[in-house]
This record gives sequence, structure tokens and C-alpha cells, in this order.
Amino acid sequence: MKHPSLCIPLAAVMMAAAAPIRTPAPKTAPAAAPTTATAPGATPAPLARPLMPFDVFFEELRMQGAWIRLDDGRWAWRPTGVPRTWRPFSLGTWVFTDAGWYWLSEEPWGWATSHYGRWERREKAGWVWLPDVEWSPAWASWRQGDIALGWRPMQTAENPKSKIQNPESEIRSPQSAIEEAWTFLPWKSVSRALIPRPGAASAARQANTLEAIVASSMTAEAATPELLSQTREAADAAPDRALIEARTQRRLTACQILDTYQPRELLIVARDKTIVVAFRPVLKITAADIQKFISDRAERYKAMQERKGRGK
Repeated sequence: MKHPSLCIPLAAVMMAAAAPIRTPAPKTAPAAAPTTATAPGATPAPLARPLMPFDVFFEELRMQGAWIRLDDGRWAWRPTGVPRTWRPFSLGTWVFTDAGWYWLSEEPWGWATSHYGRWERREKAGWVWLPDVEWSPAWASWRQGDIALGWRPMQTAENPKSKIQNPESEIRSPQSAIEEAWTFLPWKSVSRALIPRPGAASAARQANTLEAIVASSMTAEAATPELLSQTREAADAAPDRALIEARTQRRLTACQILDTYQPRELLIVARDKTIVVAFRPVLKITAADIQKFISDRAERYKAMQERKGRGK
């Protein structure tokens, strides 16, 4: 698990979230959120969602993968350094927040790919990410049953509100690929996958509440015919709360999400509460313009590489 439990003052968490981004500077500087004076020792007010250009996404992901053009002409991003058996939403932490179930990925680029756009499985390219402007705590579909809880990346065609350009000529993912995308956590493993809270004084509270569930290589499982046959797809965009509470014998308690100006996500486990620090800006671009932006920027980098190769 790559999200260590921390015990630090809440004011320090909020101040850290407000720190400036240290990434390649975009052409247009991010708009600063309005600030108000805070009395010494007081807890700062939560930040509003920052306004950001798409440059931040493009540059950060370019350093951790490749922007590629698909057969249908669209641009997508493909991560590097992942094994062939990798699938999105397979290793990380589900945090129950005031915005819904939030996926905190173990991948360093999960702050973008888990919360904007969709993942698609392609026969040649493998898993690729198609960007979009709408934020969600997790673009995922759920399964549930008496033996396990399951989830997978939501497909573009499943969400009628999606702004992602999805041509009718696109070949949909075969059913076998969708089935392989599921990750399951058997109920018997949930007790080994809870986030511990520091401090002996919180032991009683910890025993009665549930805030986060870790999906690790030790607890999560890939789809099997048995898991698929003994679970059903959740009717809503989230698993049944009553079922989770009944199976875990714990009461779900929502955690707060704090916004940050840095492209990252953190889980802060303090003595009295758990907080998710998330980068969820409002993007200064429309969904229809994202593809043109990526194409123009990719061509610019290609031209730069060609000039460099010619020694100019």
C-alpha cells in the first residue's frame, strides 16, 4: 500500500493542499482562488476547486506514458511500465467520501485517469485512457453479491452524459475484455483491507466505523467465472450501502475531500478523521476541444524532435 497513515494537524493538511504546483509551467497560469484572512491558530477555510488549463494534464501524463493516435483517429494516453496483466482500478484504496466512493490509485498518474475520462481496452494498444473534462470520484461500475464486492472501469458507451467523442464506427470492447476488467474483493478479505487509525484512544471508534477499503495484491482478485456468476451489477453508480455495512458490521462514515493545486492525491488518516486531498480542477477547455489540443501539442513535440534530430 502506497498511502501511509499520517497523524498531523488538520490545519497543516489544508496548508499543504494550497501549495503551488511544481510542474512545467503552462502558457496560461492557473487562476488563483480568492483568499481570506485567517486568524493565527485557526483552521484555514477549504479551497475551492481550482481553474486549470489542460496543459497540466498533458505534460504530467506525457512524462509517465505516451499520447497515441488510435485507429479511429482519436488521441489517447497509454501508461508505461505496467505489466501486461495490469488493468485500471485494480490496486488502490476505495475511500467513502461526501462525494461518493473515491478511488485513490497506487499509480502516480491516478489523480487524472481515475477521475476524468474513461479507460478502454484495445486489441493492439491495450488499456488506453481517453480524456474528458467532467470530474468524478471514480468512473467505475460495480458488482456485488454474497461472496464479494467487484468493480471495473466504466466504458464510454455506458454513460449517456459522457462528453467524450465516441464515433458510431468505433469497435466496442468485446464482452470477454469487459469481464477481464473486473476486480473483486471477497468479503472475507475486507477485514484485512481496512485503513488503521493511529492512536489507542480511537480503537473503539475504529471498530465501529468504515471509511476506506484497500485493494492490494494480497486481497484483490481478478475475475473468475464463479465471482461473475455469484455477483450482480449494482443498480446505482455505487455499491449498496446496507450490504457493505451488513457484511463488515461497520457503519460507513463519509470522509471530507480537500482540493489542492498540485497534481496528486493523498489519504490523510488523523486521530479524529480521515481526509482525501484531491486534485480535481475545473478544466479551462471544452470536451470537444481536447482532441484538437492534444493533436496540436503532439505535432509540436514531433516537429521539435525532428529539428533536434537534424541538429538544428
